[in-house]
Amino acid sequence: MHKFLFLVNGSPESWAGIRAKRFSGFVDDFYQTAIHYKTETKIKTVLKFIKVVLKNKPSLIYVLQVGYVNSIPALLAKIIFKTKIIIDIGDINYEVGKINGDRLWIEIMFIKNMEKLLWRLSNIIIVRGTYHKIYFDVLGYKNVYFIPDGVDTNVVKPIEDSGAFRKEFGLDDSFTVGVLGSINWSKSLEMCYGWEIVEVIKLLNDMDVKRKIKGIIIGEGDGVPILKKKAEEYGILDKIIFLGNVKYEELYKYISLMDICISTQTNNILGWMRTTGKIPIYLSCNKYILATKVGTVVGLLPEAMLVPYSGMKDLNYPLELVDRICKIYDNRDLLSLGNNSREIAKKHFEYKILGEKVGDIVRNSFQ
Repeated sequence: MHKFLFLVNGSPESWAGIRAKRFSGFVDDFYQTAIHYKTETKIKTVLKFIKVVLKNKPSLIYVLQVGYVNSIPALLAKIIFKTKIIIDIGDINYEVGKINGDRLWIEIMFIKNMEKLLWRLSNIIIVRGTYHKIYFDVLGYKNVYFIPDGVDTNVVKPIEDSGAFRKEFGLDDSFTVGVLGSINWSKSLEMCYGWEIVEVIKLLNDMDVKRKIKGIIIGEGDGVPILKKKAEEYGILDKIIFLGNVKYEELYKYISLMDICISTQTNNILGWMRTTGKIPIYLSCNKYILATKVGTVVGLLPEAMLVPYSGMKDLNYPLELVDRICKIYDNRDLLSLGNNSREIAKKHFEYKILGEKVGDIVRNSFQ
């Protein structure tokens, strides 16, 4: 039986690791599959993945969360063993590197050339956003498939009564707005996921709005201490709960603490390419979502849940969120618009359905 390796630029608990585990089960019938994760430093992971490739001589490699840690070993396998490559991408890493402002020019150029080489040499390209597929279609690629970020609706589900759990966090009499994501600070933009929550709570505090509204931020990254410092400077640290990293199997409990879930994407090429993993999770929990009117959510979510956003960093966006949040606070019946969100998750993002599609792609392309 031919060997199929998943090389994951992330830990087993990361979203990429979860995606690999969900998809691997749908190709086991015709390939001997194994998943290898990034559990050490980048250099050690590159060497580990190269060793794995040389030992297994795989027929097929699935590169998930593309980075040089898994791209270099995959390209090496392509050269030595004529291994076929599938890449699963959600961003253009070159553009991300430019925006984040934390890489040297020579490093960004290396990323750009490595990325384009990988696109050209890959047998299959899987993208997670509808507009990302259009991007590749325009470039003339014929081997691109849209498989969005997914969710296991049997694991991520609504809680009928979250009252007791909310009380543990002192939220039993508070209205909450929250965000889930990787809290990685962009030096050039001076923002990250959670930035909007801090600014919203600050505005509410400055306006002396007599509503009990608190913020919730789930995720880890170098942006967390920066957001905490800002919240402390604004005098609102007691009004924002930082929950850190939460295991996938327990996410639904912590999402239940949120009355409104926020999804912010910049209005540029990167934002339009994304679905983002948080949207399927919010939907699966039957949550009311306020999402920037950018990318895959356009046409997916009701118009009432979409928020205008201009450019890379829209300074008017927090004020727009405040207006939407206060209107919903004053009329809680509006939250019922989220009651059927789970059906959208089951239809478009269920891992079982997405996994079957991946299995079909592999079977039809390589058998």
